Amino acid sequence: MVNLTYDRTIIRVNRSARPLFPDQIIRIMHPELQTSGSRRYYLGDVQCLLDQGQIGGNVLPGWAIYRHLIKVEYLPMCLGLNDGVEIQREGVPCFKRFFGVKALFLWKSVGVNCYDHLFVPCLDVKGDRLLIRWYFVENDFGVSYPAACIGAQATEDSGFLPCA
Repeated sequence: MVNLTYDRTIIRVNRSARPLFPDQIIRIMHPELQTSGSRRYYLGDVQCLLDQGQIGGNVLPGWAIYRHLIKVEYLPMCLGLNDGVEIQREGVPCFKRFFGVKALFLWKSVGVNCYDHLFVPCLDVKGDRLLIRWYFVENDFGVSYPAACIGAQATEDSGFLPCA
């Protein structure tokens, strides 16, 4: 990933309101986190983190990443659905300039559907559109499926490393 800290694209998030979840999400796993986080930040401050198990062409089920984020207390530092909506407004060129990846996962906003299955939202580039899509947490997550965080210390001790 290119270091673009000189680019001062500012993201402003309304933290006073909970995000609007799709109808199929009937319960939010961490409602207390949905209004937490910075109200204003530079997009260049967002880190793309991979679980060490995702490195080197390996894949992990999403639930393992989710549990690991909780265990090392990174979940509050992850971006959520409100962040995703604001980043989506910046468009595909901006998203690609900062992240260059096809998907960026917003683990703070994991939700449950009526079948008790967990889903995580992500920003996903499809052609010339930047979409918010929902991924089944049982799916495998590879190197192109990083978690988006602000302020997390990506170290071997934490088990998370920055995307290359």
